[in-house]
Amino acid sequence: MFAFGSAAYLGSLPAEGVTVDDVVGIASSGSGHGYWLIGADGGVFAFGDAPFLGSLPEVGSSPVQPVVGMVPTNDDEGYLLVAKDGGVFAFGDTPFLGSLPGIGVHRDDVVGIASTPSGNGYWLVTTDGTVYGFGAVAALGSAPAGASPLTAITATSDGGGYWIVGSDGGVFALGDARFYGSLPGRSVYPVGKVVAMVRAPDAGGYWLIDTRGATFAFGDADDMGSLPGLGVHVNDIVGAVQAGT
Repeated sequence: MFAFGSAAYLGSLPAEGVTVDDVVGIASSGSGHGYWLIGADGGVFAFGDAPFLGSLPEVGSSPVQPVVGMVPTNDDEGYLLVAKDGGVFAFGDTPFLGSLPGIGVHRDDVVGIASTPSGNGYWLVTTDGTVYGFGAVAALGSAPAGASPLTAITATSDGGGYWIVGSDGGVFALGDARFYGSLPGRSVYPVGKVVAMVRAPDAGGYWLIDTRGATFAFGDADDMGSLPGLGVHVNDIVGAVQAGT
């Protein structure tokens, strides 16, 4: 775990003596004073004020495909896990609203999940940019043909749209999501694969983060530092979230 700006470091697996090599993502609590780390086996590790509400190993369930992402509810009393085949697993107070296997869709390339603020719907995205909506949401569009493999999806603050992000830093804004720029649009090509987008607090910008921990700011998002800027050399960053002050 690496913290920048006003974000507080709240713990990590190595600091607790937990040795794993399959962490696939991170999600922030609503207050920004906690976070969860997610393992490919559906293991969930909670830090700060993020509550532990269960995990797949704890309930004795094994996903058909590795888990690739997580999204919590706004009240932090529930979260969803999604696997590469589009299987969705609900914990706490978050409702299960469907999955790709449940509707007979066979995929093995789902890379992310995003939900509405109310928790009444969620979207799944695949590497080719196809988006599937469940609950009270519809897919609002997908990436154009020929786009770089997609790696992440982020919902707008009102749940009326989303951004999907390619490994080259390409950004596609759909619904009421606003486009503030992309790396190809700047003629910038990251050394590492872009793996995450973080929405700015006022929705007036966003950050893109690659596997090296390099960050790229757009719109009114401030540049708050990066791992290469600190002289830290890694190539296995899997996610990023915004923290509170």
